[in-house]
Amino acid sequence: MINSASRSAGTILLNSGIEVSFEEIWQIRTYAGVLVGRPTPEQVIETALALLPAKISGGSESAVVLFNAVRSVPRSPSRSPSNIKPTKKMPCITCAAVLCGPPPARNKDADYSVLTVLWFQNEWAFPIAKNVENRIRRLDWPRLAKDAQI
Repeated sequence: MINSASRSAGTILLNSGIEVSFEEIWQIRTYAGVLVGRPTPEQVIETALALLPAKISGGSESAVVLFNAVRSVPRSPSRSPSNIKPTKKMPCITCAAVLCGPPPARNKDADYSVLTVLWFQNEWAFPIAKNVENRIRRLDWPRLAKDAQI
């Protein structure tokens, strides 16, 4: 569990036994700034990925893992013909976090390792949605994280 009494605040123990910390977190309403219509899930993800380097300092130096969560929203029968498929909608909060691990992932001369995680959930974090927390725990840190120097 994140922020458990046995761990320091803002850390999570991965299934591999590596403890990583939340160095930064960024959140925004998924559809903030949309004036008309609804962007496709692909457009929402593309926009979030484009914003990351400017919003998170670690976002430009690390790899990004995306946990996508798209859900279908049925259309009102009175507003659309029956042959129109449900629209796809992203959860209402876009979240990104820079995770840092004290051990380097691959280069033993590095000082630490870093990885950015991007996900979508229905509430402001913290807490992080349970399904996202479980996916973070299962990250293959040595393969995905990028080594960095101080």
